[in-house]
Amino acid sequence: MAEKHLRPGGALVTQATSPLYTRDAFWCIVGTRQAAGFRTTPYHVFVPSFGDWGFAMMTRAPVDFAHLVIPQSTRFLRPATLSALVRFGADASSVPTDPNTLDRPTLIRYYEHSVARWN
Repeated sequence: MAEKHLRPGGALVTQATSPLYTRDAFWCIVGTRQAAGFRTTPYHVFVPSFGDWGFAMMTRAPVDFAHLVIPQSTRFLRPATLSALVRFGADASSVPTDPNTLDRPTLIRYYEHSVARWN
């Protein structure tokens, strides 16, 4: 469905849980988008009310955060910040997961398994 609505040069971004606290679920979301044929750029930021929080951007062409130009002044976003968004520490780095599908909702299993570790 996203393919029909994504314009050339466009990007779709969604939050994708925490790559630290729900690591498997985060990488399942990233892998599912890749399995659907999209270039997927996972990134994360610190959100005060959530901690380390992840997002997944999908595009038709690769995006290099290190070379993006910030078109206007911003309060917090800087060129150095952009490249840091896509770096993950060892405890949040990519792990192999199966893609999530309507008939095989693996994401739920990954999420529940991750959350159970923290309870």
